[in-house]
Amino acid sequence: MPTTEKQITANRQNGKLGGVKTPEGKAVSSRNSIKHGILSRIATDYDWVDLQDVYQKFAEEFDDSKPSRRVLIEQLAITYVRMGRCIRYETESIRAAMNPPVYKTVVVEEPRPYPFEMDMGSPGVYKQELVKAGDPATLPKAEFADDELISMRYEPHLLSRFARLLELLRET
Repeated sequence: MPTTEKQITANRQNGKLGGVKTPEGKAVSSRNSIKHGILSRIATDYDWVDLQDVYQKFAEEFDDSKPSRRVLIEQLAITYVRMGRCIRYETESIRAAMNPPVYKTVVVEEPRPYPFEMDMGSPGVYKQELVKAGDPATLPKAEFADDELISMRYEPHLLSRFARLLELLRET
């Protein structure tokens, strides 16, 4: 059933009643994507900063009153969080490599000869016991392809992107 002209007019009238009216309310709602939308997935439980806090600090510094500036500031905040993640991953990788866990082999069942073949002993049963825990990284390795990707390409790319976004914000 097609929409009538009367329904279209009523929908337009109702649309004017709702929504954010004040500049303060519009500024708050413009940041909803950081809390609830696609950008909320940029930050992870492993990040040491809150994306919304980072956005707010950059918004205060660079004036987020225009939509185009908000986009640049969002990208700047995301890049900043990713740079911190990259640095933390590198630090934790080095710490884990310098202080790895230590294991010892414990005999659970001694090797014994088979009854009919004296020259072939059973392999025995062994298990590994943790002696010292070491420093495992808290950021899962699956977050990055390999360490070389981080140190050789990812971090310089983020730094370059961050500098370019700062430059764009200062120009506008």
